[in-house]
Amino acid sequence: ESDYYPKSDKIFVVSDIHGQYEVFRKLLYMNGIIDQDDNWTWEDGQLVLVGDIFDRGDQVHETLWLIYKLENQAMAVGGKVHLILGNHEVMVLQNDLRYVTDKYFSISELFEIDTPQLYGIDTFWGRWLRSKNFISTIGSTLFVHGGIHPELITKYKSITEINTRMRDNIDTHRDTIKNDQELSDIFRSKGTIWHRGFFQPDSLPDVSEDELTNILDHFEIYKIIVGQKTEDSIYYLKIKVLVLQILV
Repeated sequence: ESDYYPKSDKIFVVSDIHGQYEVFRKLLYMNGIIDQDDNWTWEDGQLVLVGDIFDRGDQVHETLWLIYKLENQAMAVGGKVHLILGNHEVMVLQNDLRYVTDKYFSISELFEIDTPQLYGIDTFWGRWLRSKNFISTIGSTLFVHGGIHPELITKYKSITEINTRMRDNIDTHRDTIKNDQELSDIFRSKGTIWHRGFFQPDSLPDVSEDELTNILDHFEIYKIIVGQKTEDSIYYLKIKVLVLQILV
């Protein structure tokens, strides 16, 4: 995946599907992204999925197949489907199975493999997922699942560096990440997939207005769109951060 895409006048953004296939497809259909046969109808529009396809729901694979199908159909007509990786994708790939539903344990038992091996680097889904970004920009808007911790901009010059560092270590053992300060910062609470500093109140220090301005300036962007948490309203940091979440 490229890290940077040109400005588009047609962007539709969804976050935290969590295996809710029927909700997802209905949302796309009702907004003209797909037709009743689940085919792409949005021409050169861009669909951005801001992480957390995995866990909680029991139709993760159905959702993945639809995303993959739409990705190819959109590309054929000048559109684009962006899948941004969230914390739940990384959790499953790194064998943290706290939120995996029983269905997927049953599937892995049938294949006589551990559940993370369903998405191993030698599998179709594994290769596809590992090709995706943790951060992408479209024009002057940045898309990330959790957020950008202010310390990240002191360590990384570009989102390309962040994507590369995380992609290169997505299969690093959790204990190794925990014991390596640099990897811990980028994969855990200060990283793009877990950071919650754009929300208040929260267990982490809130990102101040000045810190957010520094982040925007550093990446030469105007807005940040995140998923991660359910919010009743968009109230923090004016309109510079847009919070997304499916409410069902």
